[in-house]
Amino acid sequence: MNDSLSSSPDWVVYNSSNSGLPNNNIFFINRDTGKNKWIGTQGGLAKYDGNRWIIYTSMNSGLPSNGIGSFAIDKSRING
Repeated sequence: MNDSLSSSPDWVVYNSSNSGLPNNNIFFINRDTGKNKWIGTQGGLAKYDGNRWIIYTSMNSGLPSNGIGSFAIDKSRING
């Protein structure tokens, strides 16, 4: 057995019922240099720092639509 796999952390499955995800239709997941997880969904853009969820939608941000199909992170401009 591969020791690195046996010592890896357990998987956690998040959905809109047990987390801050705005929608279960996920289009992408990315991580910035501060290890924040960014999740593009049909219901908006979610940021998860390991403790707190922040949801960006067309109602509370400059997003033109809630359906976020892709997202690029410019590593030189992220404030960890």
